Amino acid sequence: MPRRHSPHTLRRYSMLALARHWDLICYAAHNTKEMNSLIESEDYLKYEGPFSNMPSGILVDLMEVIRSTRSLNRKFLHLLVQEQLLSLNLSLGIGEVYYGLQFLPRCTRLRDLNLAYLRHVEPNQLMKLIPHLSSIISLNLMMTSTIDPLLEMISFHCPNLIELNLSSTMISDQGLISLCGAEMNDGVKRCQKLQRLLITETRVTWIGALTILRHLPNLTDFDFDKIFQVFEHLDPKSVLNSENHPCLKLRSLYSTAPCVRGDSIDAAATLCPHTEIVSVMNAWFDNDTFYKFMQFERLKSLEIVNSEGQTVDYEEGVLPILQVIGASLENVILSKFASVDLLSLGQSCPKLRKVALSGVGEFIGTQVVTGLFSMLTILEVWFDERTECSSGNALIQLLSYSKWIESILIKRSDDLNVSLMQKIWQTNPMNKVCRFILIECNNLESAVIEEMLLRENDLEVLRVWSCPLIDTEQKKLLQSNISDANLDVYFEWFA
Repeated sequence: MPRRHSPHTLRRYSMLALARHWDLICYAAHNTKEMNSLIESEDYLKYEGPFSNMPSGILVDLMEVIRSTRSLNRKFLHLLVQEQLLSLNLSLGIGEVYYGLQFLPRCTRLRDLNLAYLRHVEPNQLMKLIPHLSSIISLNLMMTSTIDPLLEMISFHCPNLIELNLSSTMISDQGLISLCGAEMNDGVKRCQKLQRLLITETRVTWIGALTILRHLPNLTDFDFDKIFQVFEHLDPKSVLNSENHPCLKLRSLYSTAPCVRGDSIDAAATLCPHTEIVSVMNAWFDNDTFYKFMQFERLKSLEIVNSEGQTVDYEEGVLPILQVIGASLENVILSKFASVDLLSLGQSCPKLRKVALSGVGEFIGTQVVTGLFSMLTILEVWFDERTECSSGNALIQLLSYSKWIESILIKRSDDLNVSLMQKIWQTNPMNKVCRFILIECNNLESAVIEEMLLRENDLEVLRVWSCPLIDTEQKKLLQSNISDANLDVYFEWFA
């Protein structure tokens, strides 16, 4: 049976009680009127509060507890944003962000700052913060109004930065050139500790990306959505023969460009011998070009999303690569393929921990073979109207021996019912499952869900979306069963 609700820890109960009686304990305000008067007059700023010597970990946990029960507004932020704070999360505009930013300069030792999705905060406000972030290690500016001048300030004031997220911002090549100090006349290299840099969905071109790779030698994760364009302009022989430009340390290569050239793959394989993750989406190339990915001998994760014209074939394109490097692969994601052979996939990749398959026209080799996919922990299968064979056979092969499975997502399987699940449960009791998500499964019966709630497992999240046989009445019954058994399971349903 899934995990049951249990009492909170004394630590959490104490924090919840503190949050409920915050006004009285911290501001000696006996009612809302008195508290509002302190806020309107700004006299609340005169109160030091009981947290000036509290460890950072307690302040962070207390903010999370408050955030889970109410808005994190200025009366909380004033007392919790202290000098010793090491981590601060203001993403998604939770609470009164303006005051959070106003109090932030107090945190002289701040190491982790998350400002993601704060679109309404102007660049000038962000730039005022940067001089106070000399100790920052991780900075998330995703979906903010970050502009190029702000990156120049980061290069001067944040020498210890290791992780920087600039995805979906307005930065350009000039900003990246400023970030690494490529055009500075002082000869000082900037941001040399940076290891993780995300710049997807920005105005950056291959020129800025190339500059970054040349000047930041410690980068291990560089999310640039046209990464193979960069390698078109890098000559491996000249780079490897230079003492100033040794092999790159990149572990992942991510591309959404419509074209990936064979020579750029060759260059990437030569310059990035530590690559563990390759993700290529919607690119046009033939099987011969695709074979070049065999050169990445340390690959652990391979994601291929075919173009609409299905330029890569599984049997002649993907399978030869799996047979060469499949022994080390842990994650395989395949989308928009005419066919996928599950037998060859399981036999070629015995260590697979995650498999995601979508838009597959036909699953072949679905006779059940003992022991395949035995290491699987995450499975996502999106069937659709193109799938010609039985989805049931594919699910039996994928799930029958995956006894370590933790997360399952199945979409549009008309064969998923009690009978099918009983066949799977005979060999795999699914004792480790914590997430079970079923979408648009037309023949799914509520008995499947009821059985999952009775079996021994670690179920925490249960989603049933648009499954017509589970109507409103059955939803209420399932909710009642979860409540009556005191199960700690998040159940989400909609028709």
